[in-house]
Amino acid sequence: MKEARNVQREGARKRQAAQAEKMLESSKQKLAAVSVSENVLIPVPSVDRAKTDFRNVLGIVLDEDNGFFTIGTRNGVLPQKYIRSQFLPAGSDFLKREDVPDHITTLRSAATYESNSTGQGHVHCSCNSKCETKKCKCRKMFRQCNSRCHNSNPCKNK
Repeated sequence: MKEARNVQREGARKRQAAQAEKMLESSKQKLAAVSVSENVLIPVPSVDRAKTDFRNVLGIVLDEDNGFFTIGTRNGVLPQKYIRSQFLPAGSDFLKREDVPDHITTLRSAATYESNSTGQGHVHCSCNSKCETKKCKCRKMFRQCNSRCHNSNPCKNK
């Protein structure tokens, strides 16, 4: 009885290893291989970007170690390692290895750096005056007041 159970367990181990190999081969066929110095697109989660920001950050593969990729952006090197299913090949070489600074940055700050706006936060003041002095947050940052600032109150910084 004990021997039959051991035989079944060994058979289960072999079938599990075969299934793992089959899954690895399937993912290798679905995902194209990426080489070092190739440009890639890294999706940015919606919680890490503003609505007007890009959905992806352009990066370049700096190093590959046993299936784990180190990726650099125009803002710096991303600290975490990525697996192949976490990014897409860009198709063109927009970014060169020399364009990547040596310091470490996060994906959120890389998305903010590439953004046309200020990232997640929206700059607005809540002045009750006419925004004539540098006390106004918008004027201090050399921006014009917008509709989020102070609705219909008079403003000289629009």
